[in-house]
Amino acid sequence: NKHADAMDNYPDINILPREAGDQAEAKRLTDILPCVLELCDFKDVYAQNWWYKLKNGTAVYGVFWNSGLQNGLGDIEIKKIDLLNLAWQPGITDIQDSKYVFYSYYMDKDEFVKRYGKKKLTQAGDGYELKTYGNKNLDRMEQSVLVVDCYYKDDGAIYLTKFSGEHVLEQSGGPLYDHGLYPFVFDVMYPNEDTPA
Repeated sequence: NKHADAMDNYPDINILPREAGDQAEAKRLTDILPCVLELCDFKDVYAQNWWYKLKNGTAVYGVFWNSGLQNGLGDIEIKKIDLLNLAWQPGITDIQDSKYVFYSYYMDKDEFVKRYGKKKLTQAGDGYELKTYGNKNLDRMEQSVLVVDCYYKDDGAIYLTKFSGEHVLEQSGGPLYDHGLYPFVFDVMYPNEDTPA
């Protein structure tokens, strides 16, 4: 019933102006953002995250820039993020206060080799295993490589280092997000002390 209520009350976009001169811009954004969210299939992600939030007390949205979308033009991508795939600085209550955020995930071996080369596949992910649920398909995981995205803050901007095992795969040459916010939004139903979840 709670999931049905959440879907019945799917949020509308209503951007408010900060001052009188922003009214036209606020109206323009109110018209544009529903189109952006529709391109991201946000309603599906919202529904998935509500199931997750009802079971676990917290849902996390990942808001990324994907340069491969829109025929190479790039666009915003919004994903459901499993809490088991995230690690942050202990003792903080807001993810934005963390010095770093680690996002771990499995990538298909063939895709990994195509993108980063066979040499970096050697020992990639050895010594560390991502926690999974009991019913996870282990055969599929054996055909995958563990990749870790390490987001960190420096001088108010966000940087990214992507690695697998002992191999650095990518590094952002400059700030990844000038606004200085991690690309993870926590939607908390039952907050705990000393954690953003």
